[in-house]
Amino acid sequence: MTKKEMKAEIRHIWIDQIKTAIREADNAIVNCADDGTCNFDMVMIEKESTFTYAEIIDIFKECGITSACKANEYSRYYSGLIALPCFHGQAEKNTRWAEVFRDSLKEQGFKTSMYYQCD
Repeated sequence: MTKKEMKAEIRHIWIDQIKTAIREADNAIVNCADDGTCNFDMVMIEKESTFTYAEIIDIFKECGITSACKANEYSRYYSGLIALPCFHGQAEKNTRWAEVFRDSLKEQGFKTSMYYQCD
């Protein structure tokens, strides 16, 4: 298998894993109340060496996380991370969705963390 073919295979695996994480997060908020403080909680993911920032962002965008971006667009302290804002409500629903999304990605081998911010 060539390097290009291997990269394409990894991309395909990532897409499947991300879509699984999205489904799990969507299911977690079906009966979740949207109480609490409005927030901008989101998942952060470490840049992986197989892909460039642009390629990773494109993979997430293809999966529906259309606002994915380099995290240092939020702050210079987040170098090496990619922000995955995907808001599903304004309070508890958003936090719950992001935490389940993070946990699912982490279980699948992604290096993730959370960014918590109240409005």
